[in-house]
Amino acid sequence: MDLNRYEKTLKDIYSIVESMTIEGLKIVPIGYQGTETTNEYIRFNPVIGENNTELNLRGILYFDIYTKIGEGPTRAYKIADIIEKYFLGNTVNLNTGNSVTQFIKQSNLVVKGEAKNPAFLQTLYQIQFNNFRKDS
Repeated sequence: MDLNRYEKTLKDIYSIVESMTIEGLKIVPIGYQGTETTNEYIRFNPVIGENNTELNLRGILYFDIYTKIGEGPTRAYKIADIIEKYFLGNTVNLNTGNSVTQFIKQSNLVVKGEAKNPAFLQTLYQIQFNNFRKDS
């Protein structure tokens, strides 16, 4: 059993997210300890679990989209459409191991409302994935 499979899968996902360009927005992982921004931004959080085998993992990739509160959800919808171009239905062969990650052709978008910072509207986008690894 590969004891680094969670770490490898996270590296794979991070490599995709780091390559993304979305409306010039800053994209940061959950737990990011940077300076608080007054600009719109996206926070992502991959959640990974087992898939009943020692080689395969599955998960959900969450994106919290923070847009200016006065513009309503339309701006967040536009950003979610761009995120989908990177993930929805795509299969990715990644460089950090002998693996393939498949993102399903279904996603969810939920407007959560005013964020902790009342200047922002928080919208949650999520997509499920499976990671298949040949090494163990």
